[in-house]
Amino acid sequence: MTLDVLIEKKLPLIIETFVSEVRVYQLVPGNKSNVEIANQIEAFMSAVVYALRRGHGKDPEALRLAGYHGEQRARIGYDLRAVLGEFGILRATIVEIASQNDSITVAELERLAEVIHASMIEAATRFVAQSARVPAGNVARSALRPGSASR
Repeated sequence: MTLDVLIEKKLPLIIETFVSEVRVYQLVPGNKSNVEIANQIEAFMSAVVYALRRGHGKDPEALRLAGYHGEQRARIGYDLRAVLGEFGILRATIVEIASQNDSITVAELERLAEVIHASMIEAATRFVAQSARVPAGNVARSALRPGSASR
């Protein structure tokens, strides 16, 4: 089974594990619902599957959805560390599930890493841009202020 087929087949497990792990690592600000946490992940994973099938690391739809994700996270009070952490959790979840299938190749995992990495950069870029537009008291904006990590 190829990685793209495995992702499609295991998508509910990927989403469930992602939501659970994001909570375990305490990346969620406040009492966000599972729907808010899973924000567009199903559509994003469809774009990842498409990118894997095309052999392309920078899929326009994956980048668009990742950018939307970054903006959404800024609006609901996430910090940049949490946004980046989510992409790491998503990658680790997929790799863990894929490791149970001997037919997944290193090349497929490398392509997945390329898609996730490019998407993470887009999400972070759009998060920062959105954070500059949110009200001054928002947690997301204060997390980006120079020196805020050391306070």
